[in-house]
Amino acid sequence: MNADSTAQLLCVRVSNNWLGIDVKNIIEITKPTAGITTELEKGAIDGGLSFRDKKIPVVFLAEMVFGQPAKFDGSMRILISEAGSKMAALIVDSVEEIIMIAPESIRGKEQPADEAIAGVLETEERKIYLVSVEKVYQLAHVG
Repeated sequence: MNADSTAQLLCVRVSNNWLGIDVKNIIEITKPTAGITTELEKGAIDGGLSFRDKKIPVVFLAEMVFGQPAKFDGSMRILISEAGSKMAALIVDSVEEIIMIAPESIRGKEQPADEAIAGVLETEERKIYLVSVEKVYQLAHVG
């Protein structure tokens, strides 16, 4: 996020937690078809998901960030994300809203073990963990 301006975050829910992802890293948000949901649930997605005639890796943010199993229900969404020349499908429980934030309102992360978390934004209503898409890609070996 650029420290000189307001940033836009896509707020998503994962394992009863709020995550924020810079909208600059999101290409598309899609609801999986019943067939894809079944394949994801069975772990049968070999080689990733097809996006624009290309296979991209799948990353379950619930597992990566919180060590919890992904939720497979009607609210699940697939975020097609991009960082540099890399792309991946990020699986989240639900997509909620886009918010505008001032970079100075972000404080450092609380838990150094959560390598994918770049910082925390606390409002009166909720705590939002800010996800570094680049770090997610590194941890998931997206290449």
